[in-house]
Formats: sequence, structure tokens, C-alpha cells
Amino acid sequence: MGNLCNGGVAESPESQVIDRKLREDRRALTSQIHLLLLGAGDSGKSTIANQFRLINNRPFTADELEQFKIAVQINAVDYMRRLLLANHRSNIGITPENEQIAVNFLNIKMMDVKVNKEIADMIETLWKDQGVQHTYKLNGDALLSDSAVFFLDNIHRICAPDYMPTEEDCLRCRRRTTAIVETIFHLKNSTFKLIDVGGQRSERRKWINCFEGVTSLLFCASLSDYDMVLEEAHETNRMLESLLLFKELMNLDPFANKPVILFLNKKDLFDKKILHVDPSIIFPKYTSGCNGEAALEYIKNAYLSAVKESDKQHAIYVHITVALERENIRFVWNAIVDNVIRSRMEGIGIY
Repeated sequence: MGNLCNGGVAESPESQVIDRKLREDRRALTSQIHLLLLGAGDSGKSTIANQFRLINNRPFTADELEQFKIAVQINAVDYMRRLLLANHRSNIGITPENEQIAVNFLNIKMMDVKVNKEIADMIETLWKDQGVQHTYKLNGDALLSDSAVFFLDNIHRICAPDYMPTEEDCLRCRRRTTAIVETIFHLKNSTFKLIDVGGQRSERRKWINCFEGVTSLLFCASLSDYDMVLEEAHETNRMLESLLLFKELMNLDPFANKPVILFLNKKDLFDKKILHVDPSIIFPKYTSGCNGEAALEYIKNAYLSAVKESDKQHAIYVHITVALERENIRFVWNAIVDNVIRSRMEGIGIY
């Protein structure tokens, strides 16, 4: 409202004060942006959250790096244990000269493990074993995280006495999110609060505590999970679980009329898997076989149908992502910032 309105009638001082207060309130509203990041377990959600943090010049602290160090080393030991146990269950066997090494390794208690050169030598020897390699080729996707090969190949580096995790180590590290993690960014005259909550079933009861005041919902889904089951429920397909979660969220009142950003993540792993695993194993109506482009479109439409079927209104933005690729995530982050700010300003009538 200008100095004159209503056909040239001067605006009263009281009206000017009210107008100024409304403008200030609107600016304050657009400057506080809460992004809630949800998704099923092992979707790459926390990797994306950490990438957002690093992109915004928020490096890991010394204490956090120490925690990552312990987690990375435990990851490597756990990966080899899983491979050896799977090798035994499958009766594949290992090279005779490595059998005692395998026995000694399995006798190490995870709670008491102290990673050192001796442990690194054992893991290196076992990782090169033909039987262990065969076990990995048969069961690796189901047994291990996406970064298992990276850590097992780098076992001496991560077991060195002076080891300190690189950014890539931290991004690849598998740590279950068991708390509500909030990260603050300041950019474009706005304060962004990114809220990351654990995706495993046991953690989802915490989600409702984060719904109030959300500006936008970010949902992460793994494209490569269509032939995998939940670690906490082996009878449940991961992608079907993710689709069900997304559909439920689309029908909740706190997210009505809020922009939704959907990450279809792990595109790199999807591209490898689609060459030999047909998505029709969980999508009976899918008929295009191992066609990557057709399969990606089908999966994307499966998620979009949850939005169309909802009785709530949503603006949805879909991003195909590889969480470990910094430039890919940087591009996505910039798009999110622009879209969320624009949507927020349009919603209060100042765009």
C-alpha cells in the first residue's frame, strides 16, 4: 500500500503502522524455512543431508570425525563378518590356507574389537579369497551397504594408527540415524533448518514430533531397492515399503499445500542392477523388462500416483540423484532453495 489509496485519500498513520507490521511479518515468515527430510532406512537420506551440510560450508567437527572414524572401522569389520557367515551358510567354502584366519576373525567380538594392522591383514587376506569373492558376487547387494567394497579395498588406510576419515569416508559411512538431527543454514536472507530423522521402522514414531511448522517435505527413495527386503523385516520389499510410506505422508494434514521434493536416489546402482534384474518381480504390471529408461519412468510414476490419489494438494518436484556425487547434489540443493522460497512467497502473496 502506497502513501495514497482509495482514490487519493491519505492513509491514516494507524493504517501505515499496520501495513508496515504486515510486511515485516511476511518477511519474517519467508526467512524461516523448515525442511523435513524423511525416507525409509538405507535410502541414502543421511548422505544427502551431509552433502547439503558440506555444500553450505559446514564441515564436520573434530568430535564428529572421531565418531565417523570408529563407525567406518566397525563398518569394515562387520562387512567381513557378514561375508564369512554367508559363505558358511551357503557352503561355498574358502581356500584351505585361509580357513584358520576366518575362524580367528569370527572369534573376534564386535564389542571388543580394536582395529589395527593385524585386523587389517586378516580382512585383506579374506577379501581376496576366491570363496569370499564368490559369496560377495552372489549375495553382496543383500548383505552389505553400497560402500562395502570401497572400505574393504581401503582396509589398511582406515586401520592405520593415524587414520582420520576423509569427507568421502564420512559420506560413505553407514550410521543408523537414531536421533532427530537439525542443521541450520543461512542463505538468501533466509534461515533454513534441515531436519533429518531415522528411517527404520523403530525410528518412525519420532516423525510426528517434527511435523509442526514444516515448510517443505523432502522424501528420499532408493531406486535400486526394488529387489531387496528390509533389514528389520525380511518379508517386506524395500521399495514397496517406501511407496507405502510416501503415500501415507501425502495424506497427512501437516503437509497439505506444502511443496514436496522427491529424491529418487542411487541412480548409479539402479543403472547397474537394471541390466540383469527385471522390476516386474514387484511390479506385475510393468512389462518393459530390463529397460533402464522405461523402468525409471515406471517407478517415478508409482510415486507420483501417490500424490495424484491424495485428497491433499501438493506441488511436487522430482530429482534423480546420486547422493555421493557432490555436483549432482549441489544442483539439486540450489533448485530446492529456489523452489521452496518461491513457493513460500507465493503462499503469502508477495511473489
